[in-house]
Amino acid sequence: MKKTLVIPRLIKMRFYRYCLSYFPRPVIPSDKPITVVIPLAVKDIYRAGVSVHSIRKHVKHPIQNIIIVGQDHDDIREFCRRDNLIYINENDILPAVAIASKSNSYQGVKASNWVRQQLIKLTVFNYINAENILIQDSDTYYVHDVVYFSGERQILFVADEFTHKYESMMLSFLGPIKRYHRSFVTHSMLLQRKFCKSLNDKVLENCGMSLVDAIVAKIERANAGELSEFEIYGNFVYSFHKEAYETRYWYNRKIPPATRLPLEILEARFWNMNTLSAHEH
Repeated sequence: MKKTLVIPRLIKMRFYRYCLSYFPRPVIPSDKPITVVIPLAVKDIYRAGVSVHSIRKHVKHPIQNIIIVGQDHDDIREFCRRDNLIYINENDILPAVAIASKSNSYQGVKASNWVRQQLIKLTVFNYINAENILIQDSDTYYVHDVVYFSGERQILFVADEFTHKYESMMLSFLGPIKRYHRSFVTHSMLLQRKFCKSLNDKVLENCGMSLVDAIVAKIERANAGELSEFEIYGNFVYSFHKEAYETRYWYNRKIPPATRLPLEILEARFWNMNTLSAHEH
């Protein structure tokens, strides 16, 4: 069955990307205030600068703050000072999200940049006082106006790269749900405080521990690549808050990570996309 779904999915992907993307997509600005959080490593400072510029130009919400959660490095501090961003040292907040900072399992979590970033994102309401937080990958740029609410309903953007590798860990947290048929891994996602609280309550009910504790326990027995914060949150909202969201296609294009073109040129060249991703992986 899984093999038979590949061709229809590829057809849909090409239809959205190569047909519908050229039709106008008018955006009505939202009055919902948001805070933006960007996890950042030193190597990604240039890309983060382009990303921040694109957020300020194209994310049509009142933006309360743009916060960088980054490595302990003077170059990141200078970047935040220069671009009027709030800097949080990731080492100051990571101990607060671990079950036991002196345990061997936490040392394993600290050693994995992938897991570190997941914990930074999934616990964002522990250290930031906001109701709506846009989690943004530092190497993703907006080239088209975007909103994350349609009235009171959250917009969940969906992508093409559906993979089953996230399923086992996600189902262990959320229970035997029917997973959404497309991917929520779109390199940005708005998280609502009320849903993150409800998500933690659901994991506590299913696992007898908080989401963070459950992640650390699972990582000891599973591959860290099976963890996806966007899949966990997106499928939770899809399964348990169906009246509170709508889905839209993400219209993203991958570009070479070495790209050093001004945002205005990228906007002109990829005018039919919403976002561009300059990932190194």
